Amino acid sequence: MNPMNEDRIQLRPRMAKRLLLATLLLCCPAVKASAQQAVVVQLQILDAVNGEPVARAMITARRDSISVRALTNEQGRALLILPAAGRWQVVVRRYGYLAYRAVRIVETAADWRIRLQPSFMTTPDIVVLADGLSPQEEARTSTQALTLLSQKEFRRMAVRDVGDALAFVPGMMVKNYGGLGGLKTLSLRGGLATQTPILINGVRFDNFQTGTTDLSLLSLAHFSEVRVLRGGNAALHGADALTGAVQLTTLSPSARHVFSWRSGLGAFGYWENGIRWQAQPGKWRMLMSLLQVRSRGDYPFRQQEFGQMIARRRDNADFQQLQGLFAAERPWPRGRFQLVLFAQESQRGVPGPVLQGRPLNASARQDDADGLLLVTLHQQLSSRFVLQAWGKLRRSDLRYRDPELRIRPEGIDNRYRNVDGLLGGEWRWISGAGLWRLRLEAGAAVLSGDQLAIPTDRGYRRVPRVRRDFQTGVLMWENTIRSSRMVAVWRLQAGVRYSRYSDVGRAWSPFMGINVRPWRVPVHFRMHLSRNYRVPTFSEQYYLNYGNLRIQPEDGVSVEIGAHAALPWLGRAFVDLSLFAIRLRNQIVAVPRSPVFWSTQNIGRTRNHGLELAAEWRGPGDHLWLKLAYTLQNPRDDTPGSRTRGKLLIYLPQEILSATVAAQVALLPGLNTLLNVSVRRVSYRYHLPENDIESLLPGYTVMDGKWSLVWRTRQLHWDVHLVVENPTNVRYEVIKNYPMPGRFWRAGIGLKWAGRR
Repeated sequence: MNPMNEDRIQLRPRMAKRLLLATLLLCCPAVKASAQQAVVVQLQILDAVNGEPVARAMITARRDSISVRALTNEQGRALLILPAAGRWQVVVRRYGYLAYRAVRIVETAADWRIRLQPSFMTTPDIVVLADGLSPQEEARTSTQALTLLSQKEFRRMAVRDVGDALAFVPGMMVKNYGGLGGLKTLSLRGGLATQTPILINGVRFDNFQTGTTDLSLLSLAHFSEVRVLRGGNAALHGADALTGAVQLTTLSPSARHVFSWRSGLGAFGYWENGIRWQAQPGKWRMLMSLLQVRSRGDYPFRQQEFGQMIARRRDNADFQQLQGLFAAERPWPRGRFQLVLFAQESQRGVPGPVLQGRPLNASARQDDADGLLLVTLHQQLSSRFVLQAWGKLRRSDLRYRDPELRIRPEGIDNRYRNVDGLLGGEWRWISGAGLWRLRLEAGAAVLSGDQLAIPTDRGYRRVPRVRRDFQTGVLMWENTIRSSRMVAVWRLQAGVRYSRYSDVGRAWSPFMGINVRPWRVPVHFRMHLSRNYRVPTFSEQYYLNYGNLRIQPEDGVSVEIGAHAALPWLGRAFVDLSLFAIRLRNQIVAVPRSPVFWSTQNIGRTRNHGLELAAEWRGPGDHLWLKLAYTLQNPRDDTPGSRTRGKLLIYLPQEILSATVAAQVALLPGLNTLLNVSVRRVSYRYHLPENDIESLLPGYTVMDGKWSLVWRTRQLHWDVHLVVENPTNVRYEVIKNYPMPGRFWRAGIGLKWAGRR
C-alpha cells in the first residue's frame, strides 16, 4: 500500500492479511509450492513507554540454518512467513531500544504484539549508533547540538588523530602547536580545554593533574566514532562540561573473524604500521589492535629574523608512539559484559616558540605513558528495569626534562604519576511518567611528583603526593509525548547532579532540554539550559609557587536554541542551526604576587554568544558527499574592573569555516576510487589580551586532499591512499611563534580479511 494514500484507503485487518498472502502465493512459486506448510505471523512492535508503533524495527526468526527477516512499516507492523511450523528463535532489534529475544513455538497463523523497552544509553553517557545510521537521524531528536563523526568518515577525510577530526566540528577551534607530535588542545564555543571534558566509552579520560588531553596522542585507528555535544551539561557529562563534551567510542569486537594490516610513509620521516585482529573464541568476542607511528618532524619554515625572512627547519620535533587496544565482550540474551584496555607510550621533542630565529626549549623532551582499564556490565532485569555498572582504573606517567633550563646545574627532570579510579552504577526504570535514571559514582585520584606543595600562610610546604576523593549522584528523567493525531512530538529531559570533592567542596548542576517536532514535516526545534561547573586541577591547587587551595570551582550558565531540518527533496540532506550564549564566572587565572612568582585566583569572567551552522548532503549510494560547518562567535573578557574587559579572548577567532567534498567513482566491479578535498578557514585573532595591533594574528585558509583506490571481494579488502596536507604550501601560525608545517604528504596501503561468521 502506498503510504501517501494510507489515509484514503482503509482495509479490514483480515482482508488485508488475506490479500497480502494471496499476492505472495501468486508471485512466488516457491512460497506457493509450500503454502500448506508455511505459517504466517503478523507482528506489531510498540514502544513500551508510550505505546506508539516502532517503525524500521528488524525482526529475525531463526531455526537451524533457516533465517527469515522482516522490517516494520510506519505503523510498526510486519509480516513473517515461516516455511514451517515448529520452534523458532525470534529477535527484534531497533536503534534506541533494548533487543527483544524469545523462543516461540509456532503451529498456526498468529498475531504477535511485542513491546520494546527504550535504551537511550548502552554505556555511561554514550549512545552507540547502529551501523548505517546517518548523523541527522541521531542529531534531529537531541536536545543539544550534536555532531557525530563515524569511522566511515575518518576513512574518507585526510585526518589521522582526534584533533584533526575535531577541526571540522562547528564551534570548535583546535589549538595546534605544529608538527605530528605537537600539542593539540581544543576550544569549544570559546572555552578553554579544561572546560570541555574528553570521555572514552562514557567515562572521563582527562586526569586531574592538568584537566586536559593532548589530542595528538589519540589516533583514530582505535575509535569507531567521535561524538561532540556542544553546550554545557555537567549534570550529564560530569565536572568540567562548561562548554560541551567530546565522547570517544572504542572499537568493539564482533562475531566475525577479521584481520587487517596497514602501513604508510611520508615526508619528514613519517612512518606508521598497524595491525588489528578480532574473533570469537567460544562465547567471548575479542579484538586486539596495535599502531606504531614515528616522525623526524624536521619540516622547513620561514621566520623573520632581524627584518629578514630566513629559511630554517624545525629542530627537536621528532616523535614516536606505540598505541594499543584490547577489547573483550561476552554477550548473553539479556545483557553483556565488556572489558577495554587502552594503552599508549610516546617520546617526543618539545620545541618552544621561535624568537628571532632562535628556538626556545631546543633540547626539551617529554615522555608520556598511559594505561586505561574500563569494565562495563549491562543487565536487563525485566521489561521495565535495567542495571548498569562500570569501573575505571587509569595510570598516566609524565616525564619532562630540559638540560638548558638551569634551575638546577643539570637542568630540570620532572616526573609525575597520576592514578585515578572510580566505580559507578546506574539504575534505569520505566514508569507511566517516562524513563528515570539514578546514577551513583565514587572514586579517588592520587598525583605524585617533584614540584608538588601545599600552600600555607608562610609559603609552600613540599609534599610527595596529593589526593582527591569524590562522590557524585545523578537523577535524570526523560519522556516522549505525542499529540493525539501525531502532529506534534515532544521529547523532554531534565536532571540534576550533586558532586562532592574532598579538597574542593560541593557543587550542584541542573539541566533541562526540550526537542519538539510541531508538524509532520521533518523539522525539529530544540532548547537546552544548564548550569555547570569545573573543579580546579591539581596543578592549579598544588603546583609549587603557583597553586592556591582557596580557589573555588568555575561555574557558568549555558543556553541554546536550535533547529534541525531534513531536506527530503534533495535526498539525504539536512541543515542544523544553533544559537548559543555562555557566561562563565570565577574563572581561574594566574596573577602575579611578586616580580617572580604567580598564583591562581578566581577573578575572571567571560562571555560568548554566536551561531553555528552545519549542513550535509549525500548523493545516491554515497557517491558524492558534501559537508559544511560554520561558526560566528563573539568571545570576550567580562571581568569587572579589568583593563581588558570587552576585549576578544586570546587565540579565539570570530569566524571558523570548514567544508568537505568527497566523490566516489566505480571503475570496475569491486574497484572504486575516492577523492576528498577539505578546506578550513580561520579568521583573525589576537595573542595578547589587550588586543593591540601588534598582537594581531592574520587569518588563514588551509586545504587538504586525499585520494584512495579500493578493491573489494567477498572476503578481501585492499586499499591504497595518498594524503596531501596543505598542498598550496600556506605559511601560517595557529599559536604565535609556533610555525606550522607547509606541504606534507603521506601514503599508505591496507589489507583487510574478513572470514565468515
